[in-house]
Amino acid sequence: MEFKFSSFFFISLFIFAGFVISTKASIIKKQECKVYQPMQGFDKSKFFSGSWYTTHIQKIYLTSKDVCQKFKFQISSDGSIQQITKFYLEEIKGLINAEGPITSDSNFGDGLGVFNWTFHFVRDGKRVDDNTFTFPITVLDTDYDNYAILYSCRVIFNFLLIDELSILRRDKEAELNPKIKEVLSKAGVDFDKLSSRKSVECPEDPNF
Repeated sequence: MEFKFSSFFFISLFIFAGFVISTKASIIKKQECKVYQPMQGFDKSKFFSGSWYTTHIQKIYLTSKDVCQKFKFQISSDGSIQQITKFYLEEIKGLINAEGPITSDSNFGDGLGVFNWTFHFVRDGKRVDDNTFTFPITVLDTDYDNYAILYSCRVIFNFLLIDELSILRRDKEAELNPKIKEVLSKAGVDFDKLSSRKSVECPEDPNF
């Protein structure tokens, strides 16, 4: 039986460089977005290259495999950036893509780790429907070669708040860089409250 996607399903799905919200409205809360200081001196060429894995995630009503995410980027000769995120979706018991461009209000000219991702959903190589979504992303810190700490938040319908904090790693099996806990602590985030990929068996696409 073909899986049908509804408009509400897409609104309740949030991926951040990352970042996923399931139809169970996993992190919808009636409160204001947190404000984190973005890193300065952000280098888009270093960050938007290669692959990243989500290894830790903070969400309310977290589903077991929300941490199962992998990111890839494509930078065109004109400097435009495309992000592809492959993640596990519990509702279909399988993998699905979120794909779309990365943009910056300053074209990254201000050196701040802040950008927007506008995406749509793709399954089996085909776009699911015409829905697109845009979410702002803040890079709290990254060393480009090992880790990145990201936060995204958006209010929908003027009262539904969707936010997510994630740790991305180049090597999902590598030892944790101590700088990660240091940055989180300064931002008022308890690392021990994040869910880890190590406790989950994540399905993977060998061709991605």
